[in-house]
Amino acid sequence: MEIKQLRAFMAVANAQSFLGAAQTLYITRQAVSKTVTQLEEELGVRLFVRDQNGASLTPAGAYFYPQARTLLADVDRLQRDMARLEHSPRQKLRVCMATGVNMMFTPALMDFAHSYAAEVELQLTTCRDVDCDYVLTNYRADAVLSFTPQNSRATTTSVILESPIVFLVNNNNPLAGEPFIELSWRRRVADFLLYTGGRDHCLWWPVIPRQGDTCCSDIDYLYQLLREDRGVLPMPQAMVPEDLDYATVIRGRPRVDPCQVYCSTLRQSYYDPATFKLLDRLCNEVLQAPGDEE
Repeated sequence: MEIKQLRAFMAVANAQSFLGAAQTLYITRQAVSKTVTQLEEELGVRLFVRDQNGASLTPAGAYFYPQARTLLADVDRLQRDMARLEHSPRQKLRVCMATGVNMMFTPALMDFAHSYAAEVELQLTTCRDVDCDYVLTNYRADAVLSFTPQNSRATTTSVILESPIVFLVNNNNPLAGEPFIELSWRRRVADFLLYTGGRDHCLWWPVIPRQGDTCCSDIDYLYQLLREDRGVLPMPQAMVPEDLDYATVIRGRPRVDPCQVYCSTLRQSYYDPATFKLLDRLCNEVLQAPGDEE
């Protein structure tokens, strides 16, 4: 089935005449008739009743009409979109970051967007860590940056950052004067404020929550509780705000395993060459992924 056959069919159906269709398409009546006949032979049904008064749709033709109209509308829309892309100097690159990761990478990504503004339209979004896999595999982003790797067979995941865990305490908290926090001080430490990113555990804190701890996916709410001196907030050092003036940063001892941040993309075959080239440039120039983890 060819596009020209669908256009000829629609023209005859709309004009109810092969001659009228020929005038609309600026071709001969014989060419229209031949094209429609080829379509009927391919489909194995008659689409028109032909008589001296013109052409009318058969039941099969009446069924086929809205389907053909939808197909042609999709083709026309695709052609318009491709024409716009042809005349657009920039390619789109969509990067989704888990909440928290955006604190680490947004400045570098904005610098990247500024440096390649003539070539790339960088679109940045955020989501919960637990939703990153859905965002990537449903083609809502070209790459996701998350605290947990996406281990689907269709994805490639790389560690792009490791950051030691520190503890934030309100300046009024007695612990603010301590040089470090021992994990064995569990009884001395006030309730913990644990970021979960939509999961059932803190993404970088290995200790099981106890009664009184606050587990939450809203990082801003946890900072509000910290401001009110309602607990201790373990945090990757790379996430600590530079303008934090109401809290003290305390290192932990023994050192908790560092937080890892991952960049996940789909396999190369899922991207058009231009997008894959942009992703490769982004990883090499901004994210600097040391290697892939299958």
